Amino acid sequence: MSRDSRELAQIAAAEAMKARKRAQYSLHLPLNVFDLCERLGVSVFFQDLPSMEGIYLPDAQPRPVIIVSSLRPAGRKTMTCGHELGHHVFKHGTQLDELIENASEPGRCDPDEFQADVFSACLQMPKIAVAHALTSRKLDPEKCSPESVFALSTYFAVSYGAFVTHLERTLNLIGTARASELGARRPKDLREALLGEPCPQNLFVVDLGWEGRAVDVEVGDSVLLPSNVVLEGGSIQVESATNGRTVICATAPGIARVCHSSGWSAFVRVMRKNYVGRAPFRFDEEADDGV
Repeated sequence: MSRDSRELAQIAAAEAMKARKRAQYSLHLPLNVFDLCERLGVSVFFQDLPSMEGIYLPDAQPRPVIIVSSLRPAGRKTMTCGHELGHHVFKHGTQLDELIENASEPGRCDPDEFQADVFSACLQMPKIAVAHALTSRKLDPEKCSPESVFALSTYFAVSYGAFVTHLERTLNLIGTARASELGARRPKDLREALLGEPCPQNLFVVDLGWEGRAVDVEVGDSVLLPSNVVLEGGSIQVESATNGRTVICATAPGIARVCHSSGWSAFVRVMRKNYVGRAPFRFDEEADDGV
């Protein structure tokens, strides 16, 4: 990384921490970036944009707008939203960010795009929060299993590839060899290893260390939980349960809760698959036209 790039990255990281503080989010816990944007006065919309990642419209009324493609994978949506918020923070003006094949690959030459990328990563995966998540789970990022790294990526609501890249290039918590080792594992294979069967859908791994935010999923997603959990709400249902774990499926938009016998609990917020609309309404239950 060049000196100029290091300076841009340092400024981006500092501004990301300021944004978290302005929105009153703890620095040591994960967050939901769509909710954060709304707290900071930026409206977020999801639209089915096949050729776009996201759009930032600073002059929209009554307040600036970020548009995120609803057709991208879940981790890409969060990173894109953070990226567009970076454009807002740095006053880069109107932005139309086209679809790129691999958002975790380096090499963005435009300084504004690079700075927005780093801002998004540091906003959602600050070093304090990542270190806290590793320490509380007694995980060494250089030695723990790829499945454990995948689980942490779901905790931070980012893609596995983006999480590995951030661990190496921004946080310096793993070396190049370890990053290559982790990067050689496909998320599809890791989901299958965790679930014990093919898993084409999104899989979120939720343990008793999950704190700071709700488990945000889409209809059709699966959630791997500890055993001895009780479900509250009609948006989720148990797929399978053993002595060691529970697997649930998100079945309908809405907000539910999972409670463990230890006293731990977490809300599970379910949005429609490929939802189109304003972000604050993405968990609204479907209207019953027959009533």
